[in-house]
Amino acid sequence: MRSEELDSFVEVQQLVSGSSSVGQPLLVWQRVFTCWASVLDLSGNQYIASGATKNSIASSIKVRSDVRLSPAMRVINDDGSIYDIEAILKSKDRRWMTLMCKKGANDG
Repeated sequence: MRSEELDSFVEVQQLVSGSSSVGQPLLVWQRVFTCWASVLDLSGNQYIASGATKNSIASSIKVRSDVRLSPAMRVINDDGSIYDIEAILKSKDRRWMTLMCKKGANDG
């Protein structure tokens, strides 16, 4: 993959625990890093959950290899779309990673 194909600026976030100003525990998404990526929507799905119709889209996000990435993270695209990472695939030369993601299922 050529670097000019990385046409989306994304933010990778992880869920961290903290506490509110009154000491209540809470979970918040915190930025780990930002990078350029290639985002491709692969297929869509529609299902019913809790009486409401929901849509989800399977997507792949290709980024340069980074050891900080894990399936417990999520990606925010520059258009505001939220992608939950389902799996991480490494290229043979270990220079690239393809993040297999789902968008729209729970939006973080």
